[in-house]
Amino acid sequence: MKWFSSAWLVMAISAVALLGWVTGNHDPLARLLPPIANMTFNTALCFLLLASGCVALARAERRPWARWFAIAVGLFALLSLVEGVFGVDLGVDNLLFDSRHAGAHGQFSGRMSPLTAAGFVLASGVLLALSAGEVWRKLAVWAHGLLVMVALIGVMGVLMNLLLTDVPRERALFASISLFTAVDFLLLASALMRRFCARGVEGSGECGWLYSSKQLMYRLNYPEKFALISLLFLVPMAVMLWNEVEEADEHVAQARLEMEGLSHVRMTGRLLRAFAEHRGMRNGSFADPTLFRKGLADKEAEIDRLLAENGRMDREQAGAIAIPKGWNGIAKRWQTIKNGRLNRAQQWRLHTEIIAMLVRHMRTIGDETGLLREQDLLLHHLIVAPLLMTPPLLESVGQMRGLGVAMIASGKVTDEDRLKLGGLLGRLAWQRQDLDSELRLPFAEVGMEALIWPYQEFSRRLHGLTTLTKERLLSGHDGGISPRDYFAQATGVIRGGSLFDAAVLRFVGRRLHRRVDRELRMQYNIKLAVLLLVIVLLLLFTAFYRSVLDTIQALALCAQRMRHGELGQASIPTHDELSRVVSAFNSVADELMQVSSRMRAVVDHAANGIVIIDSAGVVQTFNPAAEAIFGYAAGEVIGHDVTMLMPEGLRESHRAGLTRCVATGEGRMMGSAIKVEGLKKNGERFPLELVMAPMEYDGAQWFIGMVRDISEQQLMEEQLRHAQKMEAVGSLVGGVAHNFNNMLAGIVGKAYLAKMKAKDDPRVVRDLEAIEDVTRQAGDMVSQLLLFAQKDFMRAEQDVALAPLLRRTLDGLEPPEGVELALTVADEDLVVHCDASQMQRVVVALVENGFDAVSGAEDKRVVVSLARVVPEAAFLQQHPELGEPRALACITVEDHGCGIEEEVLPRIFEPFFTTKEVGEGAGLGLSSAFGTIATHHGVIEVESEVGKGSRFKVYLPLVG
Repeated sequence: MKWFSSAWLVMAISAVALLGWVTGNHDPLARLLPPIANMTFNTALCFLLLASGCVALARAERRPWARWFAIAVGLFALLSLVEGVFGVDLGVDNLLFDSRHAGAHGQFSGRMSPLTAAGFVLASGVLLALSAGEVWRKLAVWAHGLLVMVALIGVMGVLMNLLLTDVPRERALFASISLFTAVDFLLLASALMRRFCARGVEGSGECGWLYSSKQLMYRLNYPEKFALISLLFLVPMAVMLWNEVEEADEHVAQARLEMEGLSHVRMTGRLLRAFAEHRGMRNGSFADPTLFRKGLADKEAEIDRLLAENGRMDREQAGAIAIPKGWNGIAKRWQTIKNGRLNRAQQWRLHTEIIAMLVRHMRTIGDETGLLREQDLLLHHLIVAPLLMTPPLLESVGQMRGLGVAMIASGKVTDEDRLKLGGLLGRLAWQRQDLDSELRLPFAEVGMEALIWPYQEFSRRLHGLTTLTKERLLSGHDGGISPRDYFAQATGVIRGGSLFDAAVLRFVGRRLHRRVDRELRMQYNIKLAVLLLVIVLLLLFTAFYRSVLDTIQALALCAQRMRHGELGQASIPTHDELSRVVSAFNSVADELMQVSSRMRAVVDHAANGIVIIDSAGVVQTFNPAAEAIFGYAAGEVIGHDVTMLMPEGLRESHRAGLTRCVATGEGRMMGSAIKVEGLKKNGERFPLELVMAPMEYDGAQWFIGMVRDISEQQLMEEQLRHAQKMEAVGSLVGGVAHNFNNMLAGIVGKAYLAKMKAKDDPRVVRDLEAIEDVTRQAGDMVSQLLLFAQKDFMRAEQDVALAPLLRRTLDGLEPPEGVELALTVADEDLVVHCDASQMQRVVVALVENGFDAVSGAEDKRVVVSLARVVPEAAFLQQHPELGEPRALACITVEDHGCGIEEEVLPRIFEPFFTTKEVGEGAGLGLSSAFGTIATHHGVIEVESEVGKGSRFKVYLPLVG
């Protein structure tokens, strides 16, 4: 195959590189092909394995080899990537071959760069997806993205080797990739791409689009397109600009650190000079105790103050400048000197040690703040003078000052003193020569007059002091010079040097300050440029994005309006290529609207719901009547499976029937009206009547469903059946109860006559009285049956205020132990026309049922309430026995007890029906209550849920 050429070429290149590594002789290879010699052993081996895996994909029986090659390379490259990114050494770079000592010509001998490792991780992922059999189709989108990234790494590597030949060392590991490594990545990507397309053609042919970047753009929506383009453009630019800002920050931080170092040098220099002056004064005071008495006290106070300030500065700058380890030693030595119990040699040694420690500290400051590593050559020479050269020179002057003062004060000069003084003069000579040599370059620059004059003055004073020392002290003739004069002249030299150092430090400080300002301006300009660029890009991208998206949204909105039958055209003020799309859309829209508006009018105004689905069961049309039936808006249903309108148990049978109908053209539902269950948006199941019919549209089979909600129809039928049932039961019960009542009257009369005749026999009288009691109980039962049958002719109806009636009724009830009975009534007087005693029996029956219901519940409350209600039209339509609309009194008896089961609820008003145990109830309480309310032209309703309780509502017409 053609795609073999790329893979074989990769294998050839990697084999040549491996041959050089294995033989250990890179020289011939380096002379012929240096880029191949730069390829590490691990890189060449990974290329060989991936190319072999690509070749193995040609035959199905060899694809497992490709899978194992991909896994091995992926794991190896992933470990190498971890090594490069996190800087750890896992040993994988030299696991198979010790390439660190094999004479590699690359920058990183034996190391696989992170960029190369990332390329291998991505390429192994593509190879693994291609070798995964049929599963690869699910991974195709990811594989396509990885493939593009492998190709980008190859292109980037080639460009790096051609254009970016000089790479900063700190970024070399991540940017390093040899030329032939980059070329191999391009060849490997080409081989994998060809195989990728071949898999698509061998399959269903649906994966060709994955391969083209243009087709990839077709697959993305506009927000995703703009986000991708913005990331590809802005992320590299942001990284580069961030690097520039970071570099500027580093320069600013370094310059500020150097300025802090200058401040520290100034403070340490002052302390150093104070110790040197104190040493000279103490050295002279050993010869003449009256000499420098006041000056010593002032100098000691100055040193204490400078030590405190220097210590405070060290603590403040501890993050940048290390506090000297011997700083406590300086303080201890100083306290020993101040105690005054030392001889001349001891105090001189301690002073000299302190000064030496301070000089070392100044050098440490120069190292830690970067002053001694200053890149500016002029500043470097100037900084070296006060940090490295002037302090030892001034220390030599200080030692000469102390020695000279002591010699003059003692009035005698020994040979040892002359030897020390001569050594100091010689050291001063070569120190002065080194300082002149160091300052020759900066003093040759223009504009250094502010430094040349202090230096010349310092040199003049130094020359005068050395001349004086040679002529007056070394010769043995002091010429009448006093210790104070000699000390003052030597001190003038030291202060002249200090003035020169201060001038140098000020000059360097100004230069560093200007550098900080320059770097800050550059940083500000970079950030401002980035901000302006981001604003401009956002503005342009947003404007372009909105111009495209507005056109698309206008077309989509116009199409949406057309779907709802609204006329109109998409109007966008654009003159680009999209304007032609808009014009074509508008012309087509005009033609379609003329046709569809007529069809839409038929569908939208149909009384029944119309649902049109395709052969897959996806809803295509959902008219307003269907919206009213199911509670969904058309947009919530169109485009979704029609099973969302069905209960869960019917969905599988629907899918099976639809599949059979599409395959055979036959279905049990076609052409006939059937009753099925539907599912509303709120989850309510309801009955509906469905008529299905097939149709052909655009070469595909569609199905039209005509649906009608028959909930009200079934409810009316149920109510009719219930009313007929109750009427039949009432007629039967009424007839039986009436005749039985007549027989009870005869029994009562006969019992009365028998009792009159047998009044002399107590036992017979007791038996006859028992017969009378049983007869009266039977009479009460008959009365309840007659109430249910609505044939109780002994009613005393009158206008009754319900609130007092309820209070009297509940006051006469004794709730069971632990049960609470509560009453809530409205503020207004509610008056109904009724028989008060019968109404009391109704309330008592409902309350006693409530007592039984809460007997085993946690919440043992029964609440009776009375309120005025205005019924809605739907309520009156459900209860036509209420007559014309008017206000009603509502008596509610509510409990939170056991509740009534759903299958029992329809029978609770039937006579003799009870769920209680035998002997606990006759089942006539609710039936008589039902009959009583019906005879008073009222309605009784019940709401109940098992485990949550029941609520009985009695509605009675109000008087007036």
